[in-house]
Amino acid sequence: MSARLLAVSALSALPTLALVACLDDGLDTSAGEVREGTAEAVGLLRFLNGPLADLETLDVAAGLDARAARNIVAHVRGADGDLGTPDDDLLDSVAELDAIPQVGPATIAKLVAYVDSIGGVPRIEVEGVRMTEAEARAIVAAANGATLVELDDAAALDARAARGLVDTRPHADVYAVARVAYVGTAALEKLRVWAPGWSPPEGATCVPALRAGMRACVEVQVADGATTDEAVATCTDGEALGPVFDAICAGPLGAPFCGGSFEAFFTTYVPPCAVDLAYELMPLCTSDADCGGAPLRCWGRPGDESTAFGVCKDIRSVPGEGNPCSVTRACGPNLVCAGLTVWDAGICVGTWMADAFVMDVPQLVPAGAGLTSSSTAIVHGLATVPIDILVDVDVRGADPRRLRITLVSPAGDRGLIWDGASGGSVIPSRIRPGAPGIPSDDAVNGAWKLEVTTIGAGTAGTLHGWSVYIVSQWD
Repeated sequence: MSARLLAVSALSALPTLALVACLDDGLDTSAGEVREGTAEAVGLLRFLNGPLADLETLDVAAGLDARAARNIVAHVRGADGDLGTPDDDLLDSVAELDAIPQVGPATIAKLVAYVDSIGGVPRIEVEGVRMTEAEARAIVAAANGATLVELDDAAALDARAARGLVDTRPHADVYAVARVAYVGTAALEKLRVWAPGWSPPEGATCVPALRAGMRACVEVQVADGATTDEAVATCTDGEALGPVFDAICAGPLGAPFCGGSFEAFFTTYVPPCAVDLAYELMPLCTSDADCGGAPLRCWGRPGDESTAFGVCKDIRSVPGEGNPCSVTRACGPNLVCAGLTVWDAGICVGTWMADAFVMDVPQLVPAGAGLTSSSTAIVHGLATVPIDILVDVDVRGADPRRLRITLVSPAGDRGLIWDGASGGSVIPSRIRPGAPGIPSDDAVNGAWKLEVTTIGAGTAGTLHGWSVYIVSQWD
């Protein structure tokens, strides 16, 4: 099973809980409501044993009875109220928590719900180490960016593990980290604790154009028959990144790494982009097998071959789908009101049918008149046809009054977003495409283009980025 599939499976397969409400929380001592060793139990104990679980958080944010909150803090932190001192008594089990006065199933249920709401339930498991999605991201970031000394000394890894992580960079995901020699359960647990506090060196952020170049490389590899993991390994290698480096630095906008050495580019700028790319690809798929089985399906692969990927989604109908809705009549859970940009009243559709797609790679807006700059965002994972389409555009440097901006659907239909000749000097947000328009029977999944045309000469600018929010439906 691929690393990406394991990650998707871990995030979608949630353990079953039997949380029993109890009116008198101080008397019930049964610890069976949250099974010991589950992701919920591990996350709960880690939270209560950590610095975030102070009296105010437990009492106010988690909504516990004040007596239960005081008793938990007193048990864990001791008489001095501080963590890390000799009188601490950290919780080893849910049973130990349940034995604290005023704590019972209802309190534990509230705590589990709160820990889940802050992303504290560790639903990813690698080499026996449970971790949250945030901890997994932090591990990959540190494995890609921390110095050898930091990994060896600050993280307290075996010297061979630290050297292996540095020598095999970049790492696409936490499973790639775990495959490095001498990185096993002990090393991953040390990284899980240490990595969230590590900060990358200043300036070591992902350049969108680099991430896009790596993604384009992956698309080519997958289209040629490679697995996603194989494609990522190929496209984060120095040989594949050479042409990407050259293309970016030959372009009109360049990048911070242009003018420097390729070695500095590879060691400083590639690792954070490898992390971003891994998480961008995580929910994507080329077949249902990538999604780990029902109810997830690989859905929304475009017919225009703009991408090899669909998205792992649960496309089953939910109660209330098809019901009428409006600005004053909301849909129920897991539903969104579709059609409000078209009609006074809409219909409820599953939330999976709506999404925003962002293109954050800057494009030059030329100074000369009659020139067009084009930028493409790939839409996938939606239903079949669009119903609501809203566009946000971020243009900098160029006078909006000399620009015409058009959205082009995968079928080639065109909707006017902005006409500077009549629109004024400020481009508004959340624009619905105008005439000639994009029909509601267009295919929604595929390459959507934004064209910025200069209708008058002036100062060159930048299309810094744009996004399209689409609510789709079945045709």
